[in-house]
Amino acid sequence: MSEPDLTSQKIGEKEKETSYTPWEASEKEKEVIKQNRTLFRQAAENRGLSFENFDGLTLIEYIEDSYRRYNTNINVRDDIEDWQSAVHDKFTANKVDATLAKVVSVLPIAEVKGRGDEDLSKGLIMSNLYEYSEDIDDYDDFMVSYLQEAIIKGTSIGYEGQATNIRKVRNVKGSGDDITVTEGEIRENKLFAEVVKLEDFYPASVGIRRIKDQPRCFWRHVMSHQKFMQDFSMFTKSEYVKPHKTTYGENEPKPYYQDYISPDVRDGDVEVLRRYDRENDQFIIEANCVWLNDIGKNEDISPLPFNHKELPFFDIRYQQFSSDFFYGRGLPDKLKSMQDVLDVLTNMLLDQSFLTIFPPMLTNGFDSIEDDYLRPGRRTPVDTGGLPINQAFMKLDLGTPGNWHQFILEYTRKIMEESSIDKVSSGQAGAGDRTTAQEIRVAAEGVSAMLGLFGRWVKYGVKRKAYLRTKNIAQFWMDSTSPMVELIGGEGASADAKKAFNTFKIDSAV
Repeated sequence: MSEPDLTSQKIGEKEKETSYTPWEASEKEKEVIKQNRTLFRQAAENRGLSFENFDGLTLIEYIEDSYRRYNTNINVRDDIEDWQSAVHDKFTANKVDATLAKVVSVLPIAEVKGRGDEDLSKGLIMSNLYEYSEDIDDYDDFMVSYLQEAIIKGTSIGYEGQATNIRKVRNVKGSGDDITVTEGEIRENKLFAEVVKLEDFYPASVGIRRIKDQPRCFWRHVMSHQKFMQDFSMFTKSEYVKPHKTTYGENEPKPYYQDYISPDVRDGDVEVLRRYDRENDQFIIEANCVWLNDIGKNEDISPLPFNHKELPFFDIRYQQFSSDFFYGRGLPDKLKSMQDVLDVLTNMLLDQSFLTIFPPMLTNGFDSIEDDYLRPGRRTPVDTGGLPINQAFMKLDLGTPGNWHQFILEYTRKIMEESSIDKVSSGQAGAGDRTTAQEIRVAAEGVSAMLGLFGRWVKYGVKRKAYLRTKNIAQFWMDSTSPMVELIGGEGASADAKKAFNTFKIDSAV
């Protein structure tokens, strides 16, 4: 379908509404959209199953349950009275924070070393470029969010990307009333890492554990139409993308995307799908069934924008379920059975304590007491029906929480401590607790053993991230049109880098 001719519009004439229907477009575009949606539907159905590893939950339900246990202060209890307690003990949240603090305190960063011809200058220059890129990309802040995602959800996905931007600047010279302003521009060639929400990531198969082995993957975003126009206005076809709507007039044709768009997209939103296909070297961006990034008049499919030709994602897991399952196990899931027991026991003790303070009473006949809550100095007339007051009313003695209840609570906490970081290592002991040096040594060994496996996953993720970042540095920052080498190394750095990296490759990235 040919694009509308906007140049023929007369002055004062009402602008015609642009419409775009891929199914009336070329056969090539129709084929690409159908194939893309078919592959996405397969990935979504594969990911949307209920898994035994998640105790019969789907991935979304598993994530929601884990996040609830970390964030909430309320323990949801059905059919409780207004006086009963609904407290969620923050044990799980404290252990997540303690684990995160332990890992962040020894956060690794990659270093590049030359191999093959042992050219030390190559490794030195690449290490400097890599450290500089991580520094301006706020590496520490990213890793805190990235690791927190892994501990809570069990799996964390990171994206290693590149963006070029030109922004206007106004340079000021002088001060006070004696100033001059000159306009210029800054060309930014940014390498960045981004945490991918696990809910928005669709692997080709959940039976392939490592993301680097996936043949393809989808990165899905649902956003308002306004935000879509802000973020994707660089594509010519973005003007044809219409916001989703579920209802339409009697004479209004059914939207072309109605049978293809995901059912959870709300009215006014746009579903953006990015498909990274390592197997076929394809990169497709689609928004509400409009193919945005076709190349040229022949509508060629864009290749992956990175010369390394790999999926630009890296992953870590808190705990591995099995060697043939993509997702990992989070700490809230590991503690959830005992966390539920702890919540029940805590609320039972609080309920019993409340009943001890305000005990229920039995009365002989009509109760003339209108308010069960006592107040200092208050006098309440009572009709006892001629009986002594001690015979007309009887307080039910439900007893106070005993030592056995306290023992059960402490036993539950001890089991949870053994499954996570103990209170000594997390800094919660020492104020009133009698903790021996031997207990501290044993606790430290337990923490090292528990964090050792997760630490290996963290190192794997950092290595994979650096692997992708250094390839992007070789592609984008060492380009003759890129100012980054001169900016970092000073005048003449481009010539030195060109000499040092004349034959340098990271796999296929020159």
